[in-house]
Amino acid sequence: MKSDAHHNGLLLLTFSAVIGMATLATGAEPESSRLIAGIGSAQSLLEDMEYLVADLAGRQESFENNIFPNIDIFLIGVDQENPIRFDMLFSAENGQEIQAIIPVSDLDEFLDDNLDPIDIVPERDRKDRNLYELTGNVYEGWLRSLRDPDYAVIFPRQEWIPKDMEHPADLHKDLVEKGYGLFAHVVHDAAKMDARSTAFDSMRTSTIESIQKRTDETQNAHELRQAWLNEQLAIFQQWFVECSEFTVGTDLDRKTDVLGATLEFSAIPNTPLAENIARISDNASYFAAIQQPIDAILTARVHLAHDDRTAKGLIELYKKSEVVAQEQIDEDKNASDAEKVARKESSKLLNDVLIRSTDMTLLDAMVDVVPSGDHHVLILGVRCIGQDSIQAIVDKLPESIEGWTVENGVADVGGTKISKIGLGKNVPQALIDLYGESVASAYVAASDKAFWLAFGENAVEELSKRIEAAQSAQNLASDGTVLSVKAKATPLVESLNGLLNDEASIFSPAFNRQQERVENRISQREEDEVGTGRQAASAFLTFEWISKVVEAMKGEDDTLTIQLKNTSENTLTGDAQTHRAILKAMGTMIANFADENLQ
Repeated sequence: MKSDAHHNGLLLLTFSAVIGMATLATGAEPESSRLIAGIGSAQSLLEDMEYLVADLAGRQESFENNIFPNIDIFLIGVDQENPIRFDMLFSAENGQEIQAIIPVSDLDEFLDDNLDPIDIVPERDRKDRNLYELTGNVYEGWLRSLRDPDYAVIFPRQEWIPKDMEHPADLHKDLVEKGYGLFAHVVHDAAKMDARSTAFDSMRTSTIESIQKRTDETQNAHELRQAWLNEQLAIFQQWFVECSEFTVGTDLDRKTDVLGATLEFSAIPNTPLAENIARISDNASYFAAIQQPIDAILTARVHLAHDDRTAKGLIELYKKSEVVAQEQIDEDKNASDAEKVARKESSKLLNDVLIRSTDMTLLDAMVDVVPSGDHHVLILGVRCIGQDSIQAIVDKLPESIEGWTVENGVADVGGTKISKIGLGKNVPQALIDLYGESVASAYVAASDKAFWLAFGENAVEELSKRIEAAQSAQNLASDGTVLSVKAKATPLVESLNGLLNDEASIFSPAFNRQQERVENRISQREEDEVGTGRQAASAFLTFEWISKVVEAMKGEDDTLTIQLKNTSENTLTGDAQTHRAILKAMGTMIANFADENLQ
């Protein structure tokens, strides 16, 4: 039997993980917005976990000895056949709060043997026999017992779980009938947008204020970290507040070894978000004429519109990023004074491109990694404004990085000149393995509407074909694509693993520095109020999962596909599929983590 602290930590980790997996959900409280998120049942979760870890990854002992016991310990008194929910409620007064909705098989057992041992002490209300006050060091709040089916609803405030409350099973019934393993759903009243926005503002403010300055960062870096999170929350806020209806669900098919997901999102008519969605279908992507190759190990397209509020937020972010970039350049002990001067000038030029590009209020980009010769070639294109600054950055590269060279005008595609960048001698072996020896040179171009980059075998030819296709396209109709991704995960993960472990890679030192910072911060707060739960969560942050799953993926179907389109007015529809190799990698990662941290 695990310790009480371990039990407590695992409960909190599991609750957080389930909430984190679900993006949005449904319903409406009088004073708030309710986001419903759930899993089909504890039994289905256990079966899916056993399938991933024992059946696919071949780690039966890991499942039986370390994973199952650490899940089973918090299922005491829980009905394992019914859905478990963790709803997120927003209100202007209280910000964000979580309501746990747990199916129970034996209420007394759940109270006495599940909650009480982790110092959540229940006491029945004298006037309401189905209401319990919860006290202790872990949680303070209220629990209401409901019947037909039996559920325990847990919330910090008594008034939100009244005696005549609607049974939570009514809200997830349709989603469960669709067979979803994980599900989420939201339906919003257009008349309550202001109330939702006020509630979200409260949560956003408290979240930003809670971010503490780290000992290893400057004040400017701290403010940048706050600003990045604030902008992310602001974007999420718009999608949440202006959402009319949202549904997402997952289904793990053990016969075909495919994890599928479906999504449908609709915006409230005549909102900025609805207008942004309409722009996707009204105007084709600049890269629409470039067909996605069927033999790619990675092909992706993104075409997403935003509004002026987001543009203004991005500008503030870019300004703060520029200040921090200047600081980091000064701190680089490996750069000469001349290199630092050139890098600072290039940083200002890049910031100019980013800020000017916000005028488009659009993210429009493409990337293809395709077979070429005996290896591969990568081609990237991004819509932008500020081509003069881009060329100036290219021209400064030899001054910015010792050993790099630039040769302008190696090719000309309809007036767009391609420049060749020599990357010096220390090219990571992982890039050579995937892209060939020619990866020592990269090719860039700034056309009238986009920035282009290519490297690998036949890079100039492949880049030229795509530039020509984009520049010559006329009167293209949009198919409404917002996001389209198809990837073969094994070679990509293998290459990433090589980059992070190759001393010649520019990514490896940065990755190692980041890991060291995380480990230092964890060691400083190793023992806190959450105890073992925080330690397990911290272990996951530094867990070296990439190298551990590469071998597991080889020889299996490693396809990942994602599609998201504007299919009708104000509506986005999406689906995703993950195949056997990736599921096997997930099982391997879970098993390794459990063996190292949950014994």
